[in-house]
Amino acid sequence: MKPVNRRTFLKKNFAAAAISISSGLASARQGRGAEQNGSVGLKVGFSKIDISPCIKSKTGFRRPLEAVCASISNGQSQVVIIALDLIEMPPRECRAIQGEVAKGLAIAPERILVHTTHTHSSPWGARETGQQILHLPETLIRCASEAISNARPARVRTGATDVGKTLSVYRRGDAGADLGVQTFWFGYIFRDGDDRPDASALANEMKSRWLRKKPDYTPGPEPIFFDHEVDSLVQTISFEDAGGKSIGCIVRFSAHPHLSCACANWLYDPDYPGVVRNVVGKEIKAPVMFLSGACGNLVPKEKVKYVIDWDKVPQFPYMGPSSAFDPADDNELLAEMNRIGTGIAKAALDGLKSSPIQNVSSFKFASQEVALPLDPGLPRTTEEVDCIRKALVSEYEASLRQGNPLRELRGLANRLNWLEWAAPISMNALTDEDRAAGRKNMPLSVIALNSSILLFMHSEISVETTLALRKQYPGLNIWTVGLTGGTLGYFPTAKMIDEGGYEGRSTVVARGAEEKMRKDVSKLLARLRIA
Repeated sequence: MKPVNRRTFLKKNFAAAAISISSGLASARQGRGAEQNGSVGLKVGFSKIDISPCIKSKTGFRRPLEAVCASISNGQSQVVIIALDLIEMPPRECRAIQGEVAKGLAIAPERILVHTTHTHSSPWGARETGQQILHLPETLIRCASEAISNARPARVRTGATDVGKTLSVYRRGDAGADLGVQTFWFGYIFRDGDDRPDASALANEMKSRWLRKKPDYTPGPEPIFFDHEVDSLVQTISFEDAGGKSIGCIVRFSAHPHLSCACANWLYDPDYPGVVRNVVGKEIKAPVMFLSGACGNLVPKEKVKYVIDWDKVPQFPYMGPSSAFDPADDNELLAEMNRIGTGIAKAALDGLKSSPIQNVSSFKFASQEVALPLDPGLPRTTEEVDCIRKALVSEYEASLRQGNPLRELRGLANRLNWLEWAAPISMNALTDEDRAAGRKNMPLSVIALNSSILLFMHSEISVETTLALRKQYPGLNIWTVGLTGGTLGYFPTAKMIDEGGYEGRSTVVARGAEEKMRKDVSKLLARLRIA
C-alpha cells in the first residue's frame, strides 16, 4: 500500500461519507432481545499500537504516541473507534483515512470513528515544518484488526466522577475595560490562599503588546480571576467479560492536552491522556482509550512558574494570546502533567468502583453528515488575506499614533486575530465548492449503550455545548466528544462570536452554527428513539 503523506491528503478531494443510520427494525430486534434475556449480545475488543514509527521528523520522543482501537458489535451492528495521539486532522484527510481503514476491514467508512486526542506535543506544522506521517492507514488497519479479533462477550460498568474545578480552567474571561473578553492559554498565577487562576499578569502582557511595547508579564494589583464553569465530569465506561476480567476501558475528560507542549525542550509526548491511559491500564490490566471532550475553551489547571522567552514573543500584527512563556523548570511542568493525568485516572477508577456491572440491554449507532453554515466573509485567496491585513494594520497604527483608548483597538484586534486563524483553516479545510455553497458537511455520530450516550462531534467544541446538551437530556449520561471526523477549528456559540476574543474569532463557521449542530444532535437522537 502506498505511504500516506499528510500534505498529500490536503491536496486531494475525497467524496463525503455516506449517511448511515441504524435501522429501526434492527433497534426493534435489539429491544425484543433485551426483554427476553437482558442482553443484546455485545462483543467488545480493544488494542493499541505505537504510531511513532509512522512519524518522520527531526523532533524526538519523550514518550511514544499511540493509537487505541475499540471494536463494539452485537452481530447486527459494528462500530470501530480509533483514538490517535495527534493534534487534529483536516476533514478530507480524516475521510481518506476512514476510507482506507474501512476498505481494509470491510466495514462501512461511517462506522470507523477517527478521533484525535489533541495533544499539542505531536506533529504540528506550527512547531516544525517538513513533518510527515507515513503508513498510518496500514498501521491502523493492523490495530483495528487486532481489536476485532480480541472481541468477546462484554458487560459494562459506567462511572462519572465530578472533580469540580480542581483539574481544569475556563480560559475565556473579562480581562477588564480595555481588553474585554479574552482567552489565555497558560501562564496564570495563583495568589496565596486562593485556588482561582489569576490572569492579571497575562492581561498586562497582552496590553503592553497591543501598545507595541515590551511585554510586561507582571501581576496587577487587583486579580482577574478566570473561574467560570467547566466540564467537571470524568466519565468512564469499562467493558468486562463473563469472568469479570477487563477487556478495555474508555475515559473522557475535557481540557486541552497542551502541558508538555510548553516545555522549553519540546519533544513528542501524548501529554496527560497518556498518563491517564498508563495509570488506569496498570490497574485494570487492559488497554485504555482516552477521548477528549468539548475542550475548545478549557485548559488544564497547572500551577507552574513561567518566564517570558523573548524569542517567542509574537510579532505585530498578531494580537491573540501569547505562547511566549517557558516554565522556569521543565520538570515542574512535567510533574504537573503527571499530577493532572493521575488525578483524572483516579477519578475514573473511583467512578468505576462505585458502579455495578450491567448487561447491555440496548446498543444503537447512528452517523450522519450535517451541513454547517460558513462565515460569508471568509477570504478565498492568500492575496485577499494579505490585502485585508495591510488595510487593518494601517488603520491600527494610525489609531495608535492618535492616542486612541486601548479599548477602541479591540475591534481591529479581533479582525486581525480572525485573519491569523480563520484564513489558514479556510484555505486548507474548505474547498472552493464549500465556500461557494456557504456550508460544509461534517459528521455527527452517536453510540448508545444503555443510558450512556456518546456524541462524537467534529472540531473543537466548547464547554457551553456540553452543558446545554446535559441540561436538555437530564436523564441520560451524555458524553460529548470533539475532534472526531476532522476539524474546522473552534466551534463557538453565538454568544462567543458576539463577544469576540480568541475562540469567537478563530472560526470559519457562521453565527448560529453551534445552535444548529445541537438541533442536529437532537434529530439524530430522535431517530434512535432516545429522549
